[in-house]
Amino acid sequence: MSRIFTAAGAVALLLLSASPGFSGSSRTVVLPEKVDMLILPAASALTFKAFKPGGAVAAQFTGSVIVSGTYYYGDVFESGSSDDPALFIVPDRTTMARLPRFKREDAPSLISLANAAAFAKGVLSPAVIAALKNGKTEFVTGKISVHADQFEAGVACHDPYISARFVSVEGAAAPFKAAALDQPDC
Repeated sequence: MSRIFTAAGAVALLLLSASPGFSGSSRTVVLPEKVDMLILPAASALTFKAFKPGGAVAAQFTGSVIVSGTYYYGDVFESGSSDDPALFIVPDRTTMARLPRFKREDAPSLISLANAAAFAKGVLSPAVIAALKNGKTEFVTGKISVHADQFEAGVACHDPYISARFVSVEGAAAPFKAAALDQPDC
């Protein structure tokens, strides 16, 4: 009887491993100029698409991931401009386990998200948006989970980065005012 269960388990594993999207081990992508190697965890929903055109040292990925962590929206780096607010998420460990990681470099501490205006509209109240625009508030921060796609991972100014596009909010977030982040120049 145990041989039947063992054989059935082996057949199930064989069928599962042949299924699209299943990988029993991590996948790797060597960045242009062999600057570094990206390792995609087996559990990642992302798939390597192409290298970023124009000579950039970056890989682009298809797929979407729920990114959870602490968001920062507004004039995060104290540039004095509220016309083009930045959106970043400092991801939690669960999120980082689903994203590409660098073999030689330390993991980026934050993910830059495009589509910040859609984020603001979906998360922030009109009063908070007004306070950001008129400079009464530099930026807001809070805990959140978002759907993101169009991931890119690369190296710029000798620093690894991960960026993506904000798609939608998963659940709710409560913004609150915070002090500015200290970010070194490139």
